[in-house]
Amino acid sequence: MVSDPGITIITDKDDYAPLSNAVFSGSGFEPFEIVVLRVKNLTQPCNTTHSDQSYAPFSVTTDENGAFVTNWTVCNCPGDSLRLKVTGQNLGKVGYAYFTDSTPNNISFVNPSGSSVSTVQGSSAVFNVEIKFTGNKNSCTVNLSTSGLPTGTTENWSGGNSITVEQAGNTTIVKTLTITTSGTTPINSFSFLVSATPTACPGGDIVNASGNLNVTAPSCTVPVLSVPGVIEVNSAANLCNTIVNYTATSTGTPAPDITYSFSGDTTGSGTGTGSGSSFNVGTTTVEITATNSCGSDTETFTVTVVDDTAPVVDAVSQITVTLDASGAGSLAVGDVLNSTSTDACGIASEVLSQTSFGCS
Repeated sequence: MVSDPGITIITDKDDYAPLSNAVFSGSGFEPFEIVVLRVKNLTQPCNTTHSDQSYAPFSVTTDENGAFVTNWTVCNCPGDSLRLKVTGQNLGKVGYAYFTDSTPNNISFVNPSGSSVSTVQGSSAVFNVEIKFTGNKNSCTVNLSTSGLPTGTTENWSGGNSITVEQAGNTTIVKTLTITTSGTTPINSFSFLVSATPTACPGGDIVNASGNLNVTAPSCTVPVLSVPGVIEVNSAANLCNTIVNYTATSTGTPAPDITYSFSGDTTGSGTGTGSGSSFNVGTTTVEITATNSCGSDTETFTVTVVDDTAPVVDAVSQITVTLDASGAGSLAVGDVLNSTSTDACGIASEVLSQTSFGCS
């Protein structure tokens, strides 16, 4: 329906949030004429008071120029189109205006597989989430979130989880949701919700979409270790040990747990390969084991630390040997060496090249 010639009816917006204020204005009527305004839902009944599904009419009086301005509280009928009909009571002229009452109220998954994605435990699943702003042309900001995901998962939204649309009407945005599982995520199928919650969105409402995450068990392979061969290094300066670094790697699915043990001149055990540990002078056998649910592998190698720092000898510079009546005399180590003689690994033995003396 169109307005009679010369009649103009205007709404201050094309679209309104539910229960917001609408400003109606009109011109082309007789001065000081009473005009009757009536708003009608075009596609669905909503808070109607008459059998023809129109709202109760109300009247205003035009000014000396045959124009008017008035207010109306918008119905709570999101998604509907509405018609404003204004009828002059003097000459029966009629004018129309059309507007909508909508909210951003649609969210869905647009994956090729729909809302269900499978992933191997310890890997990631990608969901494409479509957010449709279906008619509200006001600026709108919503935050995206999930609920119902299993333990051991993390979520990440491409570009962040907040969306702001300046002219929201009939706008579609697709965001990528990446859900990463860990080794502790249960093997199962999980239903979860993606929610779009308005934070600055007149008339907006929380909307949800249901997705499904299928977590499957990884394929199983027995671990295989790769360890170094024989390692031989010198001790650190003035020490009886040194730090030894080496590389030991493993394969296997799921990823195996690694443990080590030392035996020989160095002892100890723990998780990991043991690389970076302190090894004593001598030979140490390193045993590394990789274990997963499919089995285990154990490999060994040796680490030899060589003491290449000579002892520091502190001896008296001069000593007198007194011969006895038979012309013989002797010296002991303690007579010649001072107690300050040292070695990083300890002095194993002290020997004099000559201990007996006599008359020549």
